[in-house]
Amino acid sequence: VMARNRGDFSRQSRLVNYPRTLGGTLEPLPTDQLRKYISYAREHISPVLSDAATEVLRSFYLRLRQNAMAVDGTPIT
Repeated sequence: VMARNRGDFSRQSRLVNYPRTLGGTLEPLPTDQLRKYISYAREHISPVLSDAATEVLRSFYLRLRQNAMAVDGTPIT
């Protein structure tokens, strides 16, 4: 997680450390903190797919549609 808003660095730095390990197992992010993180990400993060990633997704989706059409004729939209 990159800290884009330096004024809120303490909260963001806590998120960077997740998932924490307790005796070798993963500790999930608490629900309230996860909601805040998702809200922050929706407002401040704008991911852009590379051309290669776009092609991978396009190819996968096209194969998925072809397989669905072959099985029962119902297209996936």
